[in-house]
Amino acid sequence: MLAGVCTNHLVTMAVASYRFWGMGHCDRRYLWLYPLSVLLVIDIMLRVCWCLVIRRRVVWRQTHYPIDSHGRILS
Repeated sequence: MLAGVCTNHLVTMAVASYRFWGMGHCDRRYLWLYPLSVLLVIDIMLRVCWCLVIRRRVVWRQTHYPIDSHGRILS
């Protein structure tokens, strides 16, 4: 059941994306990059969640910033 719903969603998104790209006069040759960009954004979001929830620190320019339980940087 779930596999059918997921497949239906993916097919619907592919058709809608193809049509919207055509309406925007975009080159449809690059439409295959859309799933790759979605995977990259998901990777970025998972890394952010990992830093905020598990590690409780953010590293930027070789400086470590500790984070409290609300996601705020501690001074």
